[in-house]
Amino acid sequence: MLRSRRLPPAGVLCLLLYCTAAVGEEPKSTVQVHIDFGDGFEKRYTALAWEEGMTVLDAMQAAARHPHGIRFAHSGEGKTAFLSAIDDVANEGAERNWIYHVNQDRGDRSIGVKTLSINDVVRWKFGPD
Repeated sequence: MLRSRRLPPAGVLCLLLYCTAAVGEEPKSTVQVHIDFGDGFEKRYTALAWEEGMTVLDAMQAAARHPHGIRFAHSGEGKTAFLSAIDDVANEGAERNWIYHVNQDRGDRSIGVKTLSINDVVRWKFGPD
């Protein structure tokens, strides 16, 4: 004879699942930086701490401080900040350069003023414009 097991009421089960997932877990405020070198190699920083007013430049500096961090070169500050190289790959002028996107939107201002929101993804790609 088959016996059926009695499950707790749906509400109790949902409460148990919620409490198990929620105990000690605070949603983290992070951003990501993905770097595509244009030759099949990428680096991804998927949990950089986000702060109010954080810019793309701040996110790059956070990626540089990571234990497996990048090196990057830039000039200027604020609205004149301009990235010129990541690791050993430098802008080439008319041929190929570093271009950034935040989520799906191409960067439309300096990396020193483009602010980020929680969960934003900064994508750098080296290639033709």
